[in-house]
Amino acid sequence: MHDLINIYRKMTIMEKLGFWGSVASITGLLLFFLPQDGNTKDEETLPEIKQQTTGNNSPTIINRDGQVIINNPKEPEPQPKLNKVFEEGIIGGDIKYLESIIGFARKKSNENGEKRSYKVDNCDVTVGVEQDGTINALTLFLSPICNFSWKDMLPNHSDLPQPNKMHFGDVMESIPSDYWRITASCLSQCGNTENPYIELKFGGSNADNHICAILGSTSDVESWSNLSQKIIKEKGAEFVINFEYNCNYDLKKAAKGILDTSKVDYITIRVENQTDIDEISCERIFK
Repeated sequence: MHDLINIYRKMTIMEKLGFWGSVASITGLLLFFLPQDGNTKDEETLPEIKQQTTGNNSPTIINRDGQVIINNPKEPEPQPKLNKVFEEGIIGGDIKYLESIIGFARKKSNENGEKRSYKVDNCDVTVGVEQDGTINALTLFLSPICNFSWKDMLPNHSDLPQPNKMHFGDVMESIPSDYWRITASCLSQCGNTENPYIELKFGGSNADNHICAILGSTSDVESWSNLSQKIIKEKGAEFVINFEYNCNYDLKKAAKGILDTSKVDYITIRVENQTDIDEISCERIFK
């Protein structure tokens, strides 16, 4: 160390300036490359780069501190199967296509044409099928979670309330009486084996592509009793027992003010047929 001091003392002024210049340069280089707050200079100055590829569901690529991070978005929720049942084009379509979506039927019945029963998204669905496999009817038993959109099935009636919140009065009050009809399976002395129901049918015109809707009520026993008593008072008990109210009586007029609040329990969407268009006899309905 003493020798270094002697050497420094013997330096000229220019040599001393050169010496301190070298020291300053070395110090600057050390400060530049030494870590600062745990990061090298290169790491500290790397920008965060984001690149969003095209498409709403495309991944986002992020360059953060030299590391490439790919954020994959969540896959979109699959459309409920029930929505794919009650959509345009299913009626008139092939049952094989529908079953590729909802699976095979739980039950088949040949009563009044083949009917197949399914459980779809925890909802009960019945499908009417012709001999060649063409779908001609869809029935949904309504509940808070079992529903469909009118605009997908009968767009001309899309202003109606959503199906699982409907009452008969929603149609009776919004559609002229010439364009809907009421029938009842039984109003009096039905017996234990009978499952009585009242149905209100509307639609089916050319504007509706010959697709009609049938609202069914199976639970409003009080209203049925009131309707039955009204008809009996006018026509007698035998008139009701023989089901003549469906063909020899203005049931629509009698039902107004009585069935308006009847809750809709199921809805059938189906192809209009000749039986609907012709004047229907009591025998044809309840043979």
